[in-house]
Amino acid sequence: MKIQASSKSAFAPLRFQATRPWWKPMGKLAAKSASYSAKKRHQFLNSELHPTMLKTVKEMIGVRDPRVLQNESNVIQLFGGFLASGRVIYEFADSLTDSLIVTDFDDTTLEDLELVEGCVYLHFGDHPFLNVDGIQYEGVFVAWMKNEGLLSLQAVRSHAFSKKPIHFSNNDNTESLPVFISNPQETISSAIFNSIMTVIQNHNEALSQLEAIKNQHPEMDFDVSGALMGIGSVPSQYLYRQIVTISLSALCFLTARPDDVIETWPGDAPGDLTERAMSKKDIGRQAGAVRNLESEGYVKIQYVGATFAASSETVRYFKKGDSVEDVKRIIASHPRRGHFKRQPYGPKSSQRKMIYVAPTIVNPGSGKIGTGKVFSVE
Repeated sequence: MKIQASSKSAFAPLRFQATRPWWKPMGKLAAKSASYSAKKRHQFLNSELHPTMLKTVKEMIGVRDPRVLQNESNVIQLFGGFLASGRVIYEFADSLTDSLIVTDFDDTTLEDLELVEGCVYLHFGDHPFLNVDGIQYEGVFVAWMKNEGLLSLQAVRSHAFSKKPIHFSNNDNTESLPVFISNPQETISSAIFNSIMTVIQNHNEALSQLEAIKNQHPEMDFDVSGALMGIGSVPSQYLYRQIVTISLSALCFLTARPDDVIETWPGDAPGDLTERAMSKKDIGRQAGAVRNLESEGYVKIQYVGATFAASSETVRYFKKGDSVEDVKRIIASHPRRGHFKRQPYGPKSSQRKMIYVAPTIVNPGSGKIGTGKVFSVE
């Protein structure tokens, strides 16, 4: 039986491979620039990657819409970094994603994150938290550009890359969300806020410049909104905060719990092949199954949070005293958010490491959990 990377795959990178016939040659070409300096990469993109990409797409599927070609050229850069980094896909357990959503960063800083230079893909699935402004997102490409002090996030929409990019309407698949991380002592919370403000400021400055050009040359038929496509649109603050927060929470968990990661084949790969590929009874059959899966575009994924999901952390409760009756001052039941914190360790507690404290319900036996109050601030 022939197996192919399907356009219906659960994972965006595999859908990309299924619907982009140029993914391998152009991806390898884009991967060359992954280790370049910013200046060299810019020269490479303009002189080699973009022209070759435009020609290849035109020849393979006949697309000439400049918007489609530009978007595809941008995405192949991202995918090239993903290829160069070994095609690493992290899939997060649903219960872990639920917990990370209600988790704070506290005093953790950027230097506490153990980042690996390159590009990986974080898959969360169609979680309600990632339904932003009526658009469902399912995962995020994360590229750490160390020399530029930049963490480049590309939020991927649900079912992105499931169709060939023939029309521009089928090509609006990702949202670019940069996080500036040049100051390692900055707290993660501060980095998120400052990045949002910087992107908005840069976008407004670009818009002002375009408006000034239009005013200086009223005789020109100048479309400001159309020209803005060349510099990219600014995402909503809500989208930015949601996507960046869950992405950095996921990276923090990988830093704090590196042992809670299992390498396995994706759930949409053929069961008989994955069973043979994971079996150690017959090494020859195992190797053959692995080659078959890899030849058709399947890659092993890193499943994150299996131990967490199976542990009592997902339902952990705290009580003060042995029972509610033993407590003189009863604290009302209430949810406590999770948090990442810098845990002292080593000689005289001189060192710090990131740990994860899961969200919980405090004193669950004292009655119904209150919903709190919502205040409207004008």
